[in-house]
Order: sequence, then C-alpha cells, then structure tokens
Amino acid sequence: MTKRILALLLAIAMITTVFAGCKKEPTNNEDNVSVIYETEYEYVKGDGSSNSNEDGTTNGGTTSGDKNNSGNKDNTSKAPTIAQNSNTNKTGFPIVKKQETISVLTQFTAGLGDIANSQFTKDYEKMTNMKIKWNLTPQSEIKSAVALAFQSGNLPDIITGTTIDHDDMLQYSQEGIFVEITKDLLKEWAPNIYATYNENPEAWKKTVTSDGKMYALAGFSKDWNYAQHYLWVRTSWLNKLGISKPKTMDQFYEMLVAFKNSDPNGNGQHDEIPYATWSSTGFLFNPWGFTSTISVSKSGKVTNMYNTSNMKNCVSYWAKIYKEGLVDKGTINNYTGGATTQLKSLLKGGKVGCFFMGYPDEDLGILKEYEILEYPTAGNNGDFPSVAINTNPVTNRGRIIITTACKNVTAAIRWVDYLYSNDGYMLRKYGSVGDYYNKSSDTTYTLTGNPFPKDPGPSWALMAKDYLSNAKFTNKTPTYVDTQRAKIDSWCESTLKTNGQNLMPDTWKNKAEINAEKLYTSYWSEVKDMYWQFIQGKKNMGSDWTTLVNEMKNKGMDKYISELQEYYDRCN
Repeated sequence: MTKRILALLLAIAMITTVFAGCKKEPTNNEDNVSVIYETEYEYVKGDGSSNSNEDGTTNGGTTSGDKNNSGNKDNTSKAPTIAQNSNTNKTGFPIVKKQETISVLTQFTAGLGDIANSQFTKDYEKMTNMKIKWNLTPQSEIKSAVALAFQSGNLPDIITGTTIDHDDMLQYSQEGIFVEITKDLLKEWAPNIYATYNENPEAWKKTVTSDGKMYALAGFSKDWNYAQHYLWVRTSWLNKLGISKPKTMDQFYEMLVAFKNSDPNGNGQHDEIPYATWSSTGFLFNPWGFTSTISVSKSGKVTNMYNTSNMKNCVSYWAKIYKEGLVDKGTINNYTGGATTQLKSLLKGGKVGCFFMGYPDEDLGILKEYEILEYPTAGNNGDFPSVAINTNPVTNRGRIIITTACKNVTAAIRWVDYLYSNDGYMLRKYGSVGDYYNKSSDTTYTLTGNPFPKDPGPSWALMAKDYLSNAKFTNKTPTYVDTQRAKIDSWCESTLKTNGQNLMPDTWKNKAEINAEKLYTSYWSEVKDMYWQFIQGKKNMGSDWTTLVNEMKNKGMDKYISELQEYYDRCN
C-alpha cells in the first residue's frame, strides 16, 4: 500500500502523458497469499468441473459470464470477460470501422529513430484505421515508467518493451488491471499469435501464471539463441606459428603465450596483444561446464557455483591469464563511447590474436583472418557438462500486455496480432514495402538496393515475433560475420543436445518463490560477480575465497538455492 501511495504522489508531482483508452474518435472519421499451482495449471470452476487445455492454458469464451474459481479467494483474478466490440471487423483491414485511438507504452533508443513518425506508424495507422498514441520512454527508464503506470492507475492500452517483474505480474493480475488472454481469444481473434504459440508450444505453459491464466503475450526471438558474443581467433597467426585451433583451455593458454612471444605479426617486436575483451564476461565459464554463477548440474541439482571446484578452477585460470599480461587490460569494462568502441579501435590496430565480441565491423580489413572459436574444454567438470552452452530462449514469457483501460480489446488483440505475421515483422523492422524491400510472395522478400530507411519503425521495441517464419530474403547475401555465426550456432545447437546440460526455467514464479527471491537477491547481486575481483588479483584464491564462501552460507545462500531447487523441480 505504501508503494502505491508513493507512486500516486509521484504521479501527481510529475507531468505525465494521459493515455487514451481505445476511445472512438468523433464520427468524422509479503502478503499472506496462498497459491495453487498444479502441474497442468488446472483450475476448478464453481461447478467442480475442470477447465484446462492440454497446452496448459484455460479456455475462456469471449462472451461467457463464467466466474473462474481457483479454490482461493485471494488468487482469483478480476479480469473482465471479453465480448466483441461492434466497431471491430473480424478479419482483414481496417481493424475498426470508425476510427479509434490506441495508446502504447514502450521504450526507445537513438538507434530506432523517430518511432512516432516512422514508416510503420504512418502505414499501420492507415491500414488499421487506428491512430497510435505512443508513450515513448528511454530504454534506461522503461521499468520505472511501467511501474508508475501500474501504481498510479494511469494506464495505456498496451504495454510492451520490457518483461515485467514476477511480483508485479502476480499482484496486478490479481487486481484486475491486465486483460486475461485465453486460448479461445487467440484462436478467434489472433490467428498469427495462435499459430506462433503452436510453433513454439512451450509458450502455452511458459506464459501461464500461478492462478492458471495468461495475462501477457509471449515475445519470440531467434537472435543470439546460443550467445551474443563469441571467441574469435586469428587463424593467420595460427598458421604462421604452426598451431592448431585450441580444443582445451591448456592449449588456449599455450596459444596466447605463443602470440605474445613469437612475433606472429612479423615486425620484430613483442607488441602483440594475445587476448582482448570488451567486458569481464569475456572470461568465460563455459569450458568449466556452467554459464552462470547459479547453474544446474547434469543430475538436476541447482548449484551455487562458488561452492564448486569448477568455479575456483575457472577463476584461477583467468587470474593467471590476467597476471601474466596475456589479456589487454585497457579495454575490459571500458565503456567510453560505447561497450565495444575501445575494443573495435584496438582491433583496427591489427595486433590482436584472439578477442571476445559478437559483431566485429565487417569493414575491418583483417576480419577474414579470424574465425569464431568453438569453446575449448577445461577437463574434468564432474556433474557438469564438458562444455556449457549459453542459451537465450526463443520464447520470452511476457512481452505484451493489454490493460483493462482498453475499451476495445478485440481491436487491440487484432492490432497486436499482425505484428506476429511475416508482413508485420517486415513493416515493424524495415518499414514500408517498396523502400528497403519488396514482397515477392508469402514466403519471399527481396531487397531493393535502397539504403536502410532512417525511421523504419519500432523494431524490437514492439516485442512480438522477431523473425520470419518459413520465409526469407531471396537476394540477401550473408556477411562474413553471418556465416561465422551460423557455423558456431550450429555447433552450439548440436552440443547442447548431446552434453546433458540442464537449464534454469523461465516461467512465472508463484508467491513463495517470489518472496524467497526478495529475501536473498539483494545480497546475491552484490557478490555474484565477485569472481572479477579474484581475476584482477584484488582478492586471493586462498583465505579470501574461503571467507567469501563462508559469508554466503551465513547470509542464507543455501536457503536461497534450496528455494530455487523447488522452483526448478516444479517447472520440470
């Protein structure tokens, strides 16, 4: 309640945008909440009958007046039933007969251009007969803007651009400010969303909350599904020195030493930079069988990696690399001018043997002397895989919310649905047909040869389906970086299937799990990246390491891990 009052005072003090609620234009054109969370998310209606689908969602007729009862009064949502608005066309464009306004809260960055005056906005307003009232907030402020909207009640029709917190989803869904999205609603009014969910069936359960219902639409992405950044190694130097690509971390170390001492650039000086990374994340965990400081073993045990020899061996290894000057120290976490600006500048100097980055500049003259390196292995990783693969899920559990401020939900769901089609993806990311691209058929698009438009559209700021389904550019030539990333992604995919790696789930948490997270994550956020202090030599691997591990135990980290274990077991 205090949180709500403070937010209301803040809202009064600030000049905020007044959101339109799908209104028709003039005729002119630590609560005591108990949670029921069954394996199949089944809930029971008042008559005692079950109302769940095999995919984990609940059926809800668009005109039914049934009241759903989860068996717990505190856990019953207040979302209203959805009936067709007479102004909404069932199929095709325009979406509405008489013009309406739809308000959308999302984020923006300089790289997205002018979203409000973009090609997307102009075209989509014309197609749908729905004016878009954008509420655009800087990327760094999107969570605060969403929280303020929730707490003040000054809601837009649609919220996107971020995934809301677990406790916000639980609290505000119960307060009835989110429209419940049912399978029937999608099947009847959103065929593109319905098809995308069926293409990625994990979405049906991943987006369901602890009351067995869905209040947020999933976003789908195939960007960086295995990693955003990889190791790149200069094969021209390997060939000159007669060295093969390293397959173990011992060989990787020997390679860096050779780069430093054997003058592979041939200028008679020891000025080579064996390894460079823009971030401390370039000191990879993968060879030691994990990707995060809390990971899951092959036998399904959620583990604080600081309690393992894997983590200690990993940190000791990179501390040796750092101490011996085998890595450039000036670019690590140096974000002057951007995260990778300093590293890109270093690469142009032509003296780097191996580096960690996702997308080096294609116009770097020596880029083709490099290849992406498959993760080497470190040796015996015990109950963890020989090499771990980073994964970013295709399905993101909650990226678009329709609020109960919206007066025409069927129009809003249709407005969102187009964004999950191939044509909607193209318009959102590349702008109008005929400018940067043309449509040849339902499965093929061609580039026109025109430069990329200045203000194409909101792209990923409208987080719907961010890829083409069974369609492609027929005349788009992959870049060198594209071909390298395709190779490593293929290796990651096959390795992930065979190495016995388990992943932490990414579904909505229930009340007990949220409370556990609140108790421990503040401390955990302070210490989870402490490995970097050890790599730099600011802390020693003996007594300081022991002190850190003991402190974690005293702070209750074992209890936190046990709560995460229950979450993992429930979701699996």
